[in-house]
Amino acid sequence: GALLIEECKNGTRPKSQEDREGCDYYCMNNSTSQWDRFFFGDNEKCFYKEGNLKGTCKQGNCYLDDDTPKDKPKNTDNGDDNGNDDGDEEEEEEEEEEERKM
Repeated sequence: GALLIEECKNGTRPKSQEDREGCDYYCMNNSTSQWDRFFFGDNEKCFYKEGNLKGTCKQGNCYLDDDTPKDKPKNTDNGDDNGNDDGDEEEEEEEEEEERKM
């Protein structure tokens, strides 16, 4: 639905946007006939329906809570911590992690 102009400002979640996923929304700017992008405030609760993911808005991004169910992760992870897909032995990975901490 169309939003009233006074509802559209950064740091707010208008009533009409309670079902909006993520942390941003768009309002029609009648003077430019363009869609303007706005962001919910920091610490506003956010969610994604797919996977029932819940989080908190920070700087316009939805950071997922740690207790969110992980049955449908948003990224792909093959379990290889260093991401180079070379089939490292676990012992070698642990040694590398220790070296990085120093």
